[in-house]
Amino acid sequence: MFTRRAVGYASLYLVYTVLVYVRRSFTYVLPAAVESDSLDDNQLGLIMSSQAFAKAGSKFVSGILADLCQPRLLIAGGLGVAGLATVAFALCESPLLMAVWWFMNGLAGGVIWPACGVLLKSWFPAEQFGTAWSVLSTSMNVAGTVGPLFTAYMITISGWRHCMFLGGVVAMVIAAFCLLTIPSMDADRDQAKVQKSNKVESRLRLLGLPGFLGTCLSYCVVTLVQYATLQWGQLFLVKHRGQMLVTSGAFLSSLEVGGIIGSILAGYASDYLISKKFYRGRVRCRLLVVMWLELLLALSLYLFIFQISPDSSKLLTSSIGFGIGFSVYGSISLFGVIAMESAPDHLSGTTHAISSLFASGGQVLAGLPFTLVVEMSDWDSAFLLQLTLIVTMLDMFTIPNKLNFGKDWVSGRKPAERNQNTPRTKPPRGSTGTRPSLSESPWQWANDGKMIWLRLQNSRYRFA
Repeated sequence: MFTRRAVGYASLYLVYTVLVYVRRSFTYVLPAAVESDSLDDNQLGLIMSSQAFAKAGSKFVSGILADLCQPRLLIAGGLGVAGLATVAFALCESPLLMAVWWFMNGLAGGVIWPACGVLLKSWFPAEQFGTAWSVLSTSMNVAGTVGPLFTAYMITISGWRHCMFLGGVVAMVIAAFCLLTIPSMDADRDQAKVQKSNKVESRLRLLGLPGFLGTCLSYCVVTLVQYATLQWGQLFLVKHRGQMLVTSGAFLSSLEVGGIIGSILAGYASDYLISKKFYRGRVRCRLLVVMWLELLLALSLYLFIFQISPDSSKLLTSSIGFGIGFSVYGSISLFGVIAMESAPDHLSGTTHAISSLFASGGQVLAGLPFTLVVEMSDWDSAFLLQLTLIVTMLDMFTIPNKLNFGKDWVSGRKPAERNQNTPRTKPPRGSTGTRPSLSESPWQWANDGKMIWLRLQNSRYRFA
């Protein structure tokens, strides 16, 4: 069983690495495509946003499908169709047809990650789930590191269209290969999932899941920063900060390297906190790690906007890119885990689909809407808007009861809520018989601090 799981996990890593390269292949060939086909900014934004729109709808639907059918078939079919759409894209001359085929690329590629998440949750226990998820998410960083180098080499040999054509063909071959290497889920487990998923009221209750909306909004903002930096960061550094092309390339490479390290450490740190029972509940431990990562992201974005100039060193630029990648990819690797752990197993694909819908919305905002903001103001204002959104999300985390994950989804009660059948203990001498409890979410530490201060002042509550 371990060998089958190891082979399946390695296959998932290969599949998603190839998918990310195919999905970003047009971004990698963008300078050569603009030079040879004379595409303007609005046409480029239309092509990129079309993929993001398709990916958003596809992830939402495929997350529900992953709860109902074999994830292995979704993975193979999605990668095969994405490769076929990339081949057709490379053969097109019209920008409108390019947008149509790139829409198909996003539609097919969006089904893969929710299916991977469902498989991981069935293969690994809770104490290893975050690490397994984070390591798998580094596949996008591997593609982001190797992809530009491979693409630059292929463009010098045969041109950008042949490069994308080759990537699509390889994707279709890997899709057929993964059908043989990725194990299927148990038929009994599938049948149980289908029976449980037929309860419509369970899916409707997801909309009222405590704190779920706040996590989805944060996921959207972080994804906006991710794709805006990947798609426009190099152009911003070269044209508006006077940096050399080599320096801007080093910025993107350091961003991907930081993403690899950040993803692995974020998953391992949250799993470590869970294994040591640092907080009650798995979600609370993971949210604590996310909070610090988003603080680092806000600082890195501030340095990216205000501290880089034509005289800035390559080390400073690369360090800022490393910080952005570390915090962005570390947070993203945990958002999906938090979404899947916030609901029962038979609805984990659906919760991930909803959160991915918000993430895809961030990707859409990083395309044509981002270029419209740049046209109405300037590049500094566009990136400053992202920093403002990050700071706003951090401020929202301190609002009471907005991101409280303490409520048990299944029972509808808070974990600290007293069982009515449990006998009450005698209150401490001098107390009023009641004792305020600490907040159920790490985001409410401001309220916890006030409560602790009252305890120290009154000296009539015992610390448990």
